[in-house]
Amino acid sequence: MAWPVHCRERSVYCRVWPVHCRVRQVDLISLREREPLRPTYSQTPPAMKHILSKDAPAPIGPYSQAVLAEGRLYLSGQIALDPATGQLVEGDVAAETRRVMDNIGAVLAAVGMKFSNLVKCSIFLKSMDDFEAMNAVYGSYFEAGKAPARETVEVSRLPRNVRVEISGIAYGRTPAY
Repeated sequence: MAWPVHCRERSVYCRVWPVHCRVRQVDLISLREREPLRPTYSQTPPAMKHILSKDAPAPIGPYSQAVLAEGRLYLSGQIALDPATGQLVEGDVAAETRRVMDNIGAVLAAVGMKFSNLVKCSIFLKSMDDFEAMNAVYGSYFEAGKAPARETVEVSRLPRNVRVEISGIAYGRTPAY
């Protein structure tokens, strides 16, 4: 029967027989000589905060505007809804994108983050013909060379027949929480 051993070279616990390890057997010591094995994961789920900003549109379904978990903010997809009226913004895809980005900014601000905290965005367009107009507005919200990773995909339909929806993941310290 194998017992966990501590690998001196890699500073990790290994549950394989020392003869199966890539590190030489002489570099392994028994756990019997060390402290007990500690789990590498939390026994309880991380604390999660469901974010609701008054400056962004209220969710139109059973979801949160965002969820904050262990310093990561997972933003639900935002569409071009005016938070004051709940109505869709009228105009071209540039106007819709501007409203979407303002909504995302409001949710980020609710937890003390900025656009510079975004690490990943997903953009859904009704038509790739709108890509250039959307991209011009989207890019204006970030410093040159510091935009988050992203993908842009064309979809057949979006909620309320809007032209653009954007979701994202942000990371950073959140003084508000």
